[in-house]
Amino acid sequence: MKVKRKILTGIGIIFIIAVIAALALPILNTRTNCGGNSYALSACDSFVVAAEITAQGNHSQFEIGKIGKIEGQSLSTLAGNHWGMNGADFFIRTNFISGSNSNREIVVICQRQFGNVPQPTIRNFYRQNPAHAVGYSDGAIGLISPEQFTNLNLNGFVSLSDLATNSKFNIFK
Repeated sequence: MKVKRKILTGIGIIFIIAVIAALALPILNTRTNCGGNSYALSACDSFVVAAEITAQGNHSQFEIGKIGKIEGQSLSTLAGNHWGMNGADFFIRTNFISGSNSNREIVVICQRQFGNVPQPTIRNFYRQNPAHAVGYSDGAIGLISPEQFTNLNLNGFVSLSDLATNSKFNIFK
């Protein structure tokens, strides 16, 4: 009986130590929310702002060919800057009505999904919420689910990196 009690006590102590270690390791590991959807949302916001600036001089009509030199350079940098993105690209709509009076439509979308927004922490049991970052014609940004992304009609969208790197169609010169 004493041997059985010692074995059960030892197993109990090992289990308690394992639980404490499992809870303490994530706390000791410093995590950031940089990259992923944090970066993708910021990139979508940059595109939406550049589109709004361009559309102001064209009766709220955004046309990719009328983008200014500064905005074009900013978008070109954005297309080449995949910091923390592991090769993610953005699809942009090349022609749309911009501003709060327009029908709300997606005008920029990150083709890769990330799960770091909201940041996985102990309070949400490290649950990731895979989503794609998007920017809307009314200036807002947000996240959509992978299912919503799959159901999107991407006619009228082009790859931002293709626009920035294709010398034949590089409008960001």
